[in-house]
Amino acid sequence: MAEQLVPDGARALRAYLEKNNVSVPTFCEQAGLDRIQVQKALNGVTQRISVDLATSIERATNGVVLASSWRSDTRRMSTVGRLRRGASADGSDASDALDGHTVDKEAV
Repeated sequence: MAEQLVPDGARALRAYLEKNNVSVPTFCEQAGLDRIQVQKALNGVTQRISVDLATSIERATNGVVLASSWRSDTRRMSTVGRLRRGASADGSDASDALDGHTVDKEAV
């Protein structure tokens, strides 16, 4: 796993998806969002996301993930890794596991 700067928006969206037991592809399909853009944002690959994407995520999460949480000044160092398909972040099997996850460096 590599360490990257990840915005609070990525952490909040990851927590929202896990809490609601929904995969990134399912969330994106339901919200009409581009799955690749969302996954890149979640995994810290994209340094900045568009205002349109940030506000669309805020709308799709009913305000749980604020558009402002994607600002560059909210980025903190996190360990970013990929889960193997069929596995969840806690190591248990899950049929619609998330394609990646972030772990706060402070929490490790």
